[in-house]
Amino acid sequence: MTGKLLVPGTQFNRKAYVGLEDQRWGTLTLGHQPSMAYDVLPFYATPAGANSIYSMHQGNLDELANTYQFDNAVKYWSPSMAGLKIGGEFAFGGVPGNFGTDRKYSFGIQYQVGSLSVGAAYSDENNRLIEAVSFIGLKTLLGVPLATTQFVIANNLKNFGIGASYAFQSWIVRAAYTRTRLEIGSSAATANTVDANTSWNIAPTDTLSFGVTHETLDSGRWLTFSLTNVYSLSKRTGLYQEFVYQKAFGSNGLASLFAGGVSSNQKIWSAVVGIRHAF
Repeated sequence: MTGKLLVPGTQFNRKAYVGLEDQRWGTLTLGHQPSMAYDVLPFYATPAGANSIYSMHQGNLDELANTYQFDNAVKYWSPSMAGLKIGGEFAFGGVPGNFGTDRKYSFGIQYQVGSLSVGAAYSDENNRLIEAVSFIGLKTLLGVPLATTQFVIANNLKNFGIGASYAFQSWIVRAAYTRTRLEIGSSAATANTVDANTSWNIAPTDTLSFGVTHETLDSGRWLTFSLTNVYSLSKRTGLYQEFVYQKAFGSNGLASLFAGGVSSNQKIWSAVVGIRHAF
């Protein structure tokens, strides 16, 4: 929105890796890579299902958006075995004499057969940079004022998430649950998110999506509704319309949309009309 780097000093804030892939042995990659949560869980949540960045969960702590990656990461995904894939990832901290500093690891599993898809992911991350605290709808995060703070370092962050989807002839239903445990200094808090959404193909070129998300963290609570329509002009070009509304609750809660910033009160909404083109 402003041209600033989301994470200071990180020019490649997506993926930068090399690797090998084989149909029998799976995929091994090394480099700058997101956690297993990003590999598995977005398929079941409103932001990806409804094509809506504004409905991303608070601060992207559960890593369903690719705004945070592991450095020095070794990641492996098995080949599909009767619809089942399992994966693991380890990121070396790179601090001489202190193996645990910046150390991160992650696991993922996904099963898909017919119209059913189920997945889960877990990660444990030391010295985790909370890179978008301005996108968290809280007055303070474990005592740290967020109005004047852009970044916070968590001593440890643990993520767990599970999701499922089922596709019918013209529509698909999805659900996801994520749990993030934050430790900052001597304090700790847990973010819980429940996400339910659906997409309906009104016509071969027209898709309507609706999602509801309920989140809690550090005396804040949020209820978010998202309605999106995408009309395809061709295989690569489409028109989209999106409406998102959020109501915050709790003594510490403020309304906040991921790409729209934090409101001064407990209500916020966004309406967007645009065109997109895939290269």
